[in-house]
Amino acid sequence: MSLNIKYVHKTSEFVFSTEKSITYGYGPEFIYAHRRKLFKEEIRWWLIYDSLYRNNDFKRMHEIEDSLSNYSAYRTVVISMKIYTLVKESDTNFTKPREMALKELASRPLNSGLNLQLGCIYYYEKNYELAAKYLETTLRRMPNHRIANAYRGFVYYAEGDYVSAMKHYKIAKQNGSKDVDDAIENLSHQGY
Repeated sequence: MSLNIKYVHKTSEFVFSTEKSITYGYGPEFIYAHRRKLFKEEIRWWLIYDSLYRNNDFKRMHEIEDSLSNYSAYRTVVISMKIYTLVKESDTNFTKPREMALKELASRPLNSGLNLQLGCIYYYEKNYELAAKYLETTLRRMPNHRIANAYRGFVYYAEGDYVSAMKHYKIAKQNGSKDVDDAIENLSHQGY
C-alpha cells in the first residue's frame, strides 16, 4: 500500500490518503496538539543536554544526538546540539561547527537558533562584524533572547560601544542571564 501525503497548510490541515483513495484529514487542533507534544519533548531534551554541556559530558551529549537523529521532527534540534558540542569540544578551531551551521542555515535562513550559533562562533573568532549580523537576525525575531542579547553586548563591548553593550547586558539580565553580571558591574563602575 502506498501513502500520499499532502500538507495543505502548516496550521490548517494535514491530509493523507491511501492508494484505495480513502482520505483522512487532520485539522488545526490535531496539528497543534502534536506540535505542543514535540515542543515539550524538545524542551526536556535541551534541559538534559544543557546540564551535560555545563559538565563537559561529551559522551552523553553524543548519545542524545544519536538517539534523536532517527526522528525527522528533531532534525534541527540535533543539528543545533551537534554544533554546540563541536564548539564546546574545540576551544579554538571553530571551522567545522561554523561550516555545519552555514550549510544548515542555507536551507533555513531565518532559523533563530542557527543565527545565534553563528553569531557566537564569529564572536569567538573575533569576527565582530559577522557576529553582529547573525546576532541581529536573531534579535529581530526574538528581541528579548537572553543569550543573543548577552553576546550582542559582548560584541559592542569589544568594539568599544559601551552604552550599547550595557543596553544589551541589561536586557539579557532581565531575561535570566547570569553571564553578564560581571560585565554590568564593570561598566557600572566606569559610569555606564
